[in-house]
Amino acid sequence: MLTMKTESEFKQIVANNITMYRKANGLTQLQLAEKLNYSDKAISKWERGESLPDLYILFTIAEMFGITINDLIEKQIQAKSSKNKLNKNVVTWLSVGLTWLIGCLVFTVLQMVGLKWSWLTFPYTLVCSLIVLVVFSKLWGDRLTLFLGVSTLIFSVPLAVCLQLGWKYNCGYLFLLTVPLEILTILWFFRKFHN
Repeated sequence: MLTMKTESEFKQIVANNITMYRKANGLTQLQLAEKLNYSDKAISKWERGESLPDLYILFTIAEMFGITINDLIEKQIQAKSSKNKLNKNVVTWLSVGLTWLIGCLVFTVLQMVGLKWSWLTFPYTLVCSLIVLVVFSKLWGDRLTLFLGVSTLIFSVPLAVCLQLGWKYNCGYLFLLTVPLEILTILWFFRKFHN
């Protein structure tokens, strides 16, 4: 049975949905505004239910988030965004797990062949799994996981190289490079976090 909504109820439904899908896609109001060529003040008004975007903008928002206009104008259950986030997490962590499975297989084959340095597959598997984590975190817009992945990657690459070289050739100095890289990563994260 079709129930009529008042204008204020309709505006609030659209406001809640725009907010929910924006957050589920890891965007700030400013980032969404830039993608739509609008001001962040307009996005803020939409999300407070003070005004509505026009039909073309609703279509653009729906297309951007991979949903339909009905998803924006009908009352949504918050579980939909939670399910979407859960699916993204499952894909990410399954990919990381697959990287470790491949690393273990390579280690096993190298052990069977009798190579004494086969244990080095594990530091390089760590590097590869962090790269996978960073790529998926960037793809899904998960800034915190992206930051943690990049930070760990910065330290794991020199560690893998030093283990490979057996700590010869003063390779410990490679860790000096991690300091400015880590500072840049922290600055980047806080700049993105506050936008």
